[in-house]
Amino acid sequence: MHTRIRTFVARCTIAASLVVPALAAHATLATFNLRWEGTPPGGQPVTATGRITFDTDVLPRRLGGSSYPSISLPHPAVTDLEITVTGSQQGDGTFTLEQYDSLAFFVGGSGLDLSRELIGQVLDNGLVFGPSSLGGVDGASGGFELNNDSGPGSLPESMWWFNLFPAPDADGSQYGLTMVSFAPAVPEPTGAALLLAGLGLVAARGRARRRLPA
Repeated sequence: MHTRIRTFVARCTIAASLVVPALAAHATLATFNLRWEGTPPGGQPVTATGRITFDTDVLPRRLGGSSYPSISLPHPAVTDLEITVTGSQQGDGTFTLEQYDSLAFFVGGSGLDLSRELIGQVLDNGLVFGPSSLGGVDGASGGFELNNDSGPGSLPESMWWFNLFPAPDADGSQYGLTMVSFAPAVPEPTGAALLLAGLGLVAARGRARRRLPA
């Protein structure tokens, strides 16, 4: 019996040694789901949804009390970005990290919890992180901005704080969308599932061997 237990523990250790390094390699990546909304005067609702992934070990660590500086893209701190605009006259489409030149993510205080929805959080100084329409103070609460200074005007870009402007309409007018959500994505249980599956397989094989006739 003791031999079987030692064998089982050894197999579990081997399975864990194969999976844990993979989990550690991805532990510093944090993905957030993004959403902007707006309705042009006399028009239909326009939305922009997407995601961004930061490498938190590389992202400048000035969150709380100051701000993140503007990041020139590409940058190792930003590993993925995708935004899809729907409902606009001429600005619909999906846009990716390679199309942007810079990003700014700044906070007008301390105490922002990155593990839950960011928009609407009250910072330690009493300010609300988010646009003024959701309780924030423009220019003081913080902001999230995307820009492309050298590319064509077909990209959705930011002009200040928590907005996103799709490409101009046919008459040249633009309408800003307001950020309403900046929430951590539910982590994919890939690594944990692999570990559990590996341990389960080892246990199943051990039980199968015990059932074999001597």
